[in-house]
Amino acid sequence: MSFRQRRSMITGRCQFGGDRMTWQEGFLESGAAVTRQCERDETRPDAGVHPLRRDDPSWTGGRVAAARDAAPTKGHVGMKSLVRAAGGIVSRLSEDGRREVLIVYRARHEDWTFPKGKRRRDEEDAACARREVEEETGLRCVLGPELPPTTYRTRSGRHKHVRYWAMRAIGGSAGPGDDVDDVRWVALRAASTLLTYARDRSLLAAFSRLTRGRAAGRQNDRSRRTRSVRDRGRPPRAA
Repeated sequence: MSFRQRRSMITGRCQFGGDRMTWQEGFLESGAAVTRQCERDETRPDAGVHPLRRDDPSWTGGRVAAARDAAPTKGHVGMKSLVRAAGGIVSRLSEDGRREVLIVYRARHEDWTFPKGKRRRDEEDAACARREVEEETGLRCVLGPELPPTTYRTRSGRHKHVRYWAMRAIGGSAGPGDDVDDVRWVALRAASTLLTYARDRSLLAAFSRLTRGRAAGRQNDRSRRTRSVRDRGRPPRAA
């Protein structure tokens, strides 16, 4: 099709009812024809159903919107809806030998919880845990054993998966940092009372079992070493 033919089609240089019109008249007449067609369509049984509406799968935009707005199936979390985060339980021994953990208070959420935060792009979970704990509490820590993760739905409706590690401070001083209004060293029983969320109390219970198990293991090691030393000092048994 030549340029002139395309221009004639676009500008309305055509004949309506056998009479040749100027392009202005053709333009106006074509608009009136569209209006009349729409009025006729309103009386059809499927009136109001546009073939390119957003929820029509034949429309590319509709397919994209449907895929974006579709809720994840049960037992499956969509990649875009998942928030990945990491944090830790920082602990120490008090002067009387009791195990204490560090918890943080956030006035914006009105909650006591463990320090944690969202992972940055291309950041490892362990590095995220160390960074977030330092930013929120001021303590530089080394990682110990990993604790059970928690998964829950945020207030905005997105799923959040948080990995935790047991931690020990090697520098810095404890104090409120980013998004935190207070920090507090508390004994394990007091922490269980103060923590706002049941998931954090379950995490604390897992940490408590871990520390008891490690303490029992160290006690057994000391007992075995003591018996070994005593046995080396005894004379050999007679055959």
